[in-house]
Amino acid sequence: MRLVFEHKSYIDNTLPSQLMHYNAVIWEETAKETNSYPPIINIVFYHGKRKWRIPTTLPVLKDKQLEDFVQKLNYILIDLNEIQDDDLIRNIYEDVCTISALLVMKHIFDDLEIIKNILKLLYENNASCIFLVIDYVVIVKKDLEKMEEILKEISGGEEKMMTLTEKWKMEGWMVGKVEGKKEALIKLIQLKFGAVPGDLEKVINECKDLEELDKILTKVALANSIEEIIIK
Repeated sequence: MRLVFEHKSYIDNTLPSQLMHYNAVIWEETAKETNSYPPIINIVFYHGKRKWRIPTTLPVLKDKQLEDFVQKLNYILIDLNEIQDDDLIRNIYEDVCTISALLVMKHIFDDLEIIKNILKLLYENNASCIFLVIDYVVIVKKDLEKMEEILKEISGGEEKMMTLTEKWKMEGWMVGKVEGKKEALIKLIQLKFGAVPGDLEKVINECKDLEELDKILTKVALANSIEEIIIK
């Protein structure tokens, strides 16, 4: 059994051909090693603004007699837009970081006021992943000034905000320690794409430069598929 994860923040009409390509590569590589063709489950994770409209079984056949003779593509769609915030929040204390990250991804194209409540929850639970979430929001929204205003509000004042901001700078992604940054980067890739390719993980683990890690972070945050993360 093999699992293929694909992340989309917009409706991409090339998705079916992408999944077919991934499946073909898996079968080709597996056949070389074991002379077998394992079953593959395709999972698409979506959090874009528009309603998803690509059928989960393709092609759509009017003649059902052809079902047994036509090449079919199936995938499981996880659409964050179809999941109520309350349903996610009910599980928040089982894994505050993962659920909060899902909520942020769901609302990343909405007003920052919505994301503020999620950051407040992370702050109140003393969750270290708040720095990962802050960086992701800043990169996508490109509004550092607004983020600083939000940090001031959720921390309860200028002095505490400065403490939180300094901790962000010292321990967070943007200018944090190299090892912490690597760990957070790998977690983000796992969250978005399901797995970290071996060659990409090797590049991250061997990187000792904060600026280079920041560049990789930007690519990961903006990428819609693992293939878009090209590291030279």
